[in-house]
Amino acid sequence: MKRHFSSQYTLVLAIINVVFLLSGNSMAADKQGMGDDRRGVQVFTIAIDPANTSMLYIGTQQGAFRSTDGGSTWISINDGLKNTDVLTLAINPVDTRTIYAGTRCGAFKSVDGGDTWTLMQSCLYEVAVLAIAIDPADPNTLYAIAQDAAWIIAVFMDPEKGSWHESRLRDCAFKSTNGGEKWFSIDVGLDDINLKLESFFIDPGNPRALYVGTQRGVYKSIDWGDQWPVKKCALKSLHVNTIAIDPLNSNTLYAGTMVGVFKSSDGGNDWTYNSNGLTKSDVLTLVIEPDNTTTVYAGTINGVFKSTNGGEHWLEMDNGLNERKVNAFAIDPVHHDILYAGTADGMYKSTDGGNKWIVLK
Repeated sequence: MKRHFSSQYTLVLAIINVVFLLSGNSMAADKQGMGDDRRGVQVFTIAIDPANTSMLYIGTQQGAFRSTDGGSTWISINDGLKNTDVLTLAINPVDTRTIYAGTRCGAFKSVDGGDTWTLMQSCLYEVAVLAIAIDPADPNTLYAIAQDAAWIIAVFMDPEKGSWHESRLRDCAFKSTNGGEKWFSIDVGLDDINLKLESFFIDPGNPRALYVGTQRGVYKSIDWGDQWPVKKCALKSLHVNTIAIDPLNSNTLYAGTMVGVFKSSDGGNDWTYNSNGLTKSDVLTLVIEPDNTTTVYAGTINGVFKSTNGGEHWLEMDNGLNERKVNAFAIDPVHHDILYAGTADGMYKSTDGGNKWIVLK
């Protein structure tokens, strides 16, 4: 509940990054894998090596895993990672052996294709990192969203009754310009104590344009994150889980919400509801086919849906998909009929554009 204060009070706000001490044995390597079967394991994120599309990485509730054969076999790659949920993965597009992982216990970096990981000790230390994005024009520039990553301390001063303070944690957006060695907050406009940050996306055609999905709509920055004007926030009454940006036309955006898909044709200023054919339409992930951008896939709590006309109509694509909740989705960057779906019960693959799915063990 928002509190209101009379003019006699002076409000002082301070933001303190949350820093925890790491125990001496907490960085022990996690050698335990998922065995020979990934069914029953929740998959949160998928990343495909753009230089070798048979090389896949997934983040799960049991750490990170790598496949070198398009998902047929997997090995755990948790040396240096805590035994924790890996929520997001991002691959450096120039040096694909450099990978970043966001977990429930901080952000990690690997420079050897995931063989070993190092905790990035900064303001992302020991917090839940929900999203990491890499600037396609400058891979040393990174962005991250962290949950409950800063304290807001409000000090209220009353000349008659003295002073008191309240404190709460809030979500934060961060930026690094040196490959993750140091991070700083980019919160001007995102610093509402009640704002929950869900996802982060960079315009591939104009990397100075950034988008954040929140529980109160889409926020946009046009200056590399220096400011997020509240007046530019769109879909304010909607919980936005994910955003997809057309790689061939930056003005075309899709937003996945708890009530379906919305589309913008003017860079996010105006939106239309484009959910014809979606059922139980809590949309968790959206992916656009790279060359034929009128083809869009939606991963929802009720399976995979596909549109071939820019979101005007959606078709259910669930043949062989036994688990309906789809948390993550990826398209092979070279062979666009090859698709991967990360679900609440393991990994699935399609080699025919989603017409049929097989489980990856």
